Amino acid sequence: MNPAVSEKDLGDFYGDSLAHYSLDYMYEKRINFIMKHDFQADLYIEIGANSQSIFHKELKKKFQTVKTMDINVNVDVDSNSMDNISTEKANIIAHYFVLEHIVNPQVFLQECYESLHDEGIMIIEVPDLEDYDKDISALKLFEHMQHFTKDSLEYLCNNSGFEMINYSKEDCSRSYGFVASFKKTNKNKKLLLNNNYLKNKSLVLDGIKHINTFNESIKKMHEFINNEKNKNFLLWGVNQNFLDLIA
Repeated sequence: MNPAVSEKDLGDFYGDSLAHYSLDYMYEKRINFIMKHDFQADLYIEIGANSQSIFHKELKKKFQTVKTMDINVNVDVDSNSMDNISTEKANIIAHYFVLEHIVNPQVFLQECYESLHDEGIMIIEVPDLEDYDKDISALKLFEHMQHFTKDSLEYLCNNSGFEMINYSKEDCSRSYGFVASFKKTNKNKKLLLNNNYLKNKSLVLDGIKHINTFNESIKKMHEFINNEKNKNFLLWGVNQNFLDLIA
């Protein structure tokens, strides 16, 4: 994305963010996807874990060691830096809905490569750009520096020495993304990426149109409620949409 904030500014933004955490993903799907792979169950590392949850409790039943990392100093994790999270190579490195927030994903993926065991697996979940015209969640709720399709993520990871071994939309822990797994590869052949700029731009613009329509609906509903002050209203669903409505 251009223009974009600097890596330092983004680090400062996330580094001292207020910790407000609730489980907003299906942890069972993450567990099930992990268990589809063959791996040594010595060390699991999650980057951008935010806070330890029932997901990590379940992981500790399957791995000898589970480590969590997040640059936010206000959350319950093992480390705020990859530099000191472990002296051992990980059998699995996972980052769920993190890569889209990274200013320089190539550098980030190289750090993952160097921290991963030679026979290890990297698991990634990201929002699906191809769903932007149907689901506005990824565009509306978050600060994203990058936008991915299956092909663009595979291309990026290939350039960092990874080969995609599994891909799924159904196994993703959030409805607006996809999950993929990668292993280290010694293949010298680089993937080619088709130029889908116009198609991807259209998907983003369609998503923005949906956001504008949604915001207009919220505005009209807000005005309606304010004009009916003597009536009781039942609002169903406590989520970000609800917060937008009562703001």
